[in-house]
Amino acid sequence: MRRLAFLVVVALGASVAGCQGASTCDLTGTGRAFGACCTEDAECLDGVCHEFGDGTETCTKACTADADCPAGSQGQKCNAQGVCRP
Repeated sequence: MRRLAFLVVVALGASVAGCQGASTCDLTGTGRAFGACCTEDAECLDGVCHEFGDGTETCTKACTADADCPAGSQGQKCNAQGVCRP
């Protein structure tokens, strides 16, 4: 039982650490804003949870041009996959 509890804690910690460099992340509720941590599309205000190349899963939005995106860490950036980079 102890081993199972340890594995659960390790797994949760790994998923949390990948969110925007945050050490903790609230993964409850829906309607999360652009740039928030997520694991499913339904959790995000704009309905898009995307895993980026750095391993983070982040609420974002669909786009066709940079101007479609809110400012993120890379400015207004629409990537080649059609999602805004937070």
